[in-house]
Amino acid sequence: MGHYRVGEFDAPAGEVARLAAQAEVIAGREQAALGAVGIPANGLGIEIGCGPGFVAAGLARSRPGLRLFGFDIDAYVLAEARKRLPAIRGDANHLPFADASFDLVYSRLFLRHVSDPLHVAREMARLVRPGGCLAAIDGSDASLLIDPVPAEFAVITAGRRAWFDTRGATADMGHKLPGLWQNAGLNDIRVQAVVVDSRTIGLPAFAEIVLTPFLQAAAESAERARYETAVSALQAWGRDPASFGAITLFVVGGHKS
Repeated sequence: MGHYRVGEFDAPAGEVARLAAQAEVIAGREQAALGAVGIPANGLGIEIGCGPGFVAAGLARSRPGLRLFGFDIDAYVLAEARKRLPAIRGDANHLPFADASFDLVYSRLFLRHVSDPLHVAREMARLVRPGGCLAAIDGSDASLLIDPVPAEFAVITAGRRAWFDTRGATADMGHKLPGLWQNAGLNDIRVQAVVVDSRTIGLPAFAEIVLTPFLQAAAESAERARYETAVSALQAWGRDPASFGAITLFVVGGHKS
């Protein structure tokens, strides 16, 4: 099964392809969850850390009255995003917009990558107009469930944690979002959970959009022999129709008074 080849998605184009698949598989449920936490159907919005823009473009199609912009620091993915929506380059630690500029500010799988998520959350909240919404979608590695557990899988999860630790970030951001929103001064905080599981999306898709990032991160620090054993075990896991995996995305919205 090719989904676990080491380095398969190392190239930027390969990562864009993986993100496109990820957005397509779970877009409908994420959009429904965003609606449930109170994002507006109209107005001006921006996605912070927009990547190649697949999610923002899909959200804009589902809400024609919502004019969306993208924002990211990475020049390569911004070039991709600009094929789909207007996008601006910059640093989320110092967002170059006036207070109360947007009806919606949101991010997806972004705050896990910043070293000071509360500062960035407050910067994002600063941009929200009274009555507007700040929303985020993020996962927590702690919610990952795998059955049966493949041999040496602990090497993969430890390598993933080390990857985030060396960058001063965390892959357990999802369940921290409600507290983060509270400390950023938001009100009417609502939470929805989106469970991504291998029975619903299929084992190959689960491997590609959920497990590939674990392998990418672990490849950096894991002992090679144990890593290769873990990769082989995951390949066997992915071929077994009795295998099951699931992870939870948390969708959180808060509002400005």
